[in-house]
Amino acid sequence: ALGDAYWTGSGVDQDYGEAVRWFRLAAAQGDDHARHLLGVAYRYGRGAEPDSAEAVRWFRLAAAQGEAGAQAALGFAYESGRGVDQDSAEAVRWYRLAAEQGNARAQAALGFAYESGRGVDQDSAEAVRWFRKAAEKGSYFARKESEFEFKNAFGINRSREWTAQFLAPIVEKITTGR
Repeated sequence: ALGDAYWTGSGVDQDYGEAVRWFRLAAAQGDDHARHLLGVAYRYGRGAEPDSAEAVRWFRLAAAQGEAGAQAALGFAYESGRGVDQDSAEAVRWYRLAAEQGNARAQAALGFAYESGRGVDQDSAEAVRWFRKAAEKGSYFARKESEFEFKNAFGINRSREWTAQFLAPIVEKITTGR
């Protein structure tokens, strides 16, 4: 909790170095959220020297315990080859674990994987399914994908009515919270 406060500047002056100090203490006690944020600190050089391999080490520790944010981050590491050998199939494996827990970034990434056929067989229906899940959670990228791509994506001619029908429940959920 104190690490999060320093990380975000909530109630204290924002100080990534101090946040990392507290995350290390929490991580030593088995806190997977702290392990995930240590990975973020190393990935982006916030409070720690940038080190992609060290970021992946922390993401792995948290991801192995089911921390969805760390699983998604590990997927992105495999997709980009930052800190690990690039491996789209392994990226998809980690995206799926996080996506099944409701992580919107991982759901959108899984949609893009199915759309492009990177790491999985190309499957338009699966792409739409994962984009929809991510969009319902408020994922900006999935909403943009649905707004601009779905009506013409995957070789299927989508009408304005279809797009409006697709987006209506998403917009309702975002605007009303229901």
